[in-house]
Order: sequence, then structure tokens, then C-alpha cells
Amino acid sequence: MVQAPNKRLVTEASTVFDGRYKDTTKATGVSNPAVIRTITDPNRIASKWRELVNTGMFQTTKPDPTYFLGWNADKAAGGGDVAEPAIYMGFEADYWDTATNRTMEWYVGVIRADGSGPQFRPFAFTAARDSNLDLSASVLVDIGNNANGSTRSAFNVAGNGVAFFAVTPSGATFASGQVNVLGGTPTFNIGDGTAVADAQFNLNAKATAATSLNFLSASSGKWRIWTGAGNAFLATFDLTNNKYHMIHDPGATPDTATTRFMATPQFNGTQPTTAAAGTAVALPATPQGYFQIKDAAGVSRKVPYYV
Repeated sequence: MVQAPNKRLVTEASTVFDGRYKDTTKATGVSNPAVIRTITDPNRIASKWRELVNTGMFQTTKPDPTYFLGWNADKAAGGGDVAEPAIYMGFEADYWDTATNRTMEWYVGVIRADGSGPQFRPFAFTAARDSNLDLSASVLVDIGNNANGSTRSAFNVAGNGVAFFAVTPSGATFASGQVNVLGGTPTFNIGDGTAVADAQFNLNAKATAATSLNFLSASSGKWRIWTGAGNAFLATFDLTNNKYHMIHDPGATPDTATTRFMATPQFNGTQPTTAAAGTAVALPATPQGYFQIKDAAGVSRKVPYYV
């Protein structure tokens, strides 16, 4: 019967491929019977859109029912057209990591035309096969080696056309909102601990805006380290009581740069101020030395210290 030109022609053929479907490395002596469907396009030009259903066993005793769908998809099983690349979606229903650790998998795979290199899986996840309690998944997002430029190797999260989060080989960008590091003992590490290089942490604001680093407890502000707009100063601020503790004012020289203490300085405890002369807690008659300071009028003053 002659089919109408707008219907797809589906043909089936049984074949045998050597190899384990998990990766492109073939295991010798392993046979996996499979069913392949080749689907032509509506005008019946030869096509390489294919389905592959694994009907065999892995290592003769371990079943891993597998389903591939895509362009030249049977290349993932060691067959396919040798001159064509492959892009496909794969499912594995019972992959045996070990005898006690079996998983279900879903991934998108890409294979070069010459079959060189490992299979590239931009997206993949695995889920537990045997545990009814485990509904977690191990997710992989692989953006590749950036050989064709940063616009090709990128992972983006967007909504309504607005970029929220992007990762490229040069770094990660958060367009808006906040970043929460959560866990039993939340930590945030800068640097990998192996490279001999200075680690930098930058808080960047526009020239007319202040930059703040807040320390919170139970979502309530406790302390803040911040600069005024345009680097006017650097301050330590008590958010609980809304009080400055210390302010650093920039200056080109030691005489113009100042550090203002807005709280009571305390050096290794306090010194009694009511001790009678000659008693054990009284100050010695002669200071050990002096701190030299300048008052508001710029006059040098000496502040003694005792040992």
C-alpha cells in the first residue's frame, strides 16, 4: 500500500551491538539485543531520526532496559552512521553501579561524528532504583570546555526573558535577589585552597550608593561593616543599638587620615580609678611610656600608660 506523503514511514529491524550502554567503551563478549526504529520525514527523504530499545542483558546477568531517541541515536550503542554525529535523549531503567547500588537515569547525550572522546552529556540525572524512601536525584549540568567561545559554554537560568543566574568558564553572575548558603553548618569558601594566589572578595556598589556587609542572627541585623557612598568612610556599626563603634576616614597622609572611636576603648581589662595612693592597685609614680595623639585642634598630646 502506498502511504500518503504526510505520514511518517516507520521501519523496524532487529540487530545486535557489542557494548555497555552506559558509555562508549565496549565490553568484549557482551551481547545486547536491541530494536531500532528509523523514522523518515513527511516527504520520505531518508532520515536518521531513530529509536533504540534495549531488550538484552548487561554482563549476561544484569538487565538494564535502555531507550534512546534522537538523531543517529543508535550510535550511543556502538552502531549508527559512522560519518554522522549523534544527539539523543536516553533512559536507563536499571543501571547497575554495584550489586547494591542500582539507579534509573535520564540524560541528553552528544557524540562526535568520529566517535572520539567521551560522550558529552549537557544534562543528566540519576535516581535510586531500589529504595522507596529515596526520592533524591544526582544532577549533572556540563557546559563543556569552552572551545568555541563563552557564548557556547554557558548555563543560564531566566524567567520572562530576564536572566537570574548565569555560569560561564569565567565565573558566575547573579542578576538580582540574594544568595543563601544553607545547611547544618553553613560555610562560604573563597578559593580552592591549592592555588598560590590572593583570594579577593569584592562588594561593589555604584558611586552614589553605600556598600554594606551585614552580620545577622535569626534574620535580625546585629553588626554592619560599611562604606559611605563613594568611599567616604569605612565604619563598624552596631545594628542592635544603631550606634557607630569605629569610623575610618580616608586621607592622603597620616595627619589627614583618622580613626574615630565612638565607643569606650578597653585594653586587656579595666584599671580601677578609685585606688588610694600607695596601695597595691594604685598607678606607679612614673609612666612606662606614652601614646601620642592629636586633639581636634591638631595639638599633640601625650597619653601615659603604666605597667
